Amino acid sequence: MAEAEQKEQKLKLYANPICPFAQRAWLALEIKKVPYEYIKCDLREKPAFFTEAYQKALGAAEGSDGKVPVIETPDGKFITESTIVARYVDYVYSDESKYGPSLLPKDAFERAAVEIMVDWFGDSGWLRFHYGTLMQCDKEKADASVADWKKKW
Repeated sequence: MAEAEQKEQKLKLYANPICPFAQRAWLALEIKKVPYEYIKCDLREKPAFFTEAYQKALGAAEGSDGKVPVIETPDGKFITESTIVARYVDYVYSDESKYGPSLLPKDAFERAAVEIMVDWFGDSGWLRFHYGTLMQCDKEKADASVADWKKKW
């Protein structure tokens, strides 16, 4: 694909603003000032176009009808998993004069420290808990869940 053609095509972000995982990918795109198209996807009644995009994505879970975020690259490739998407964006859009500094430190030790922190936070359960609470439609169940979580922290 010619460079001029690729510049005309924007990366597409399939996401939903309520999802903290999708927000990670969205923040990476915003911080790096990458031109993109935001495609809002209903997570309860997933549209066919989203399910099809997810099933094509590198990292898609077998048997899943889709989860956000998914990006579609300007050359038509699909990637899912928020941390992977953020790293991909940082790597591909690495021209600092155009997209700003890397999302991660240049120093290898500092970079490892950030990667450990990101990994810990992702595995801590907080994001999944937060997302589950936001998606809970029953206020009493949501309040009980928050009370249980506060006991752990």
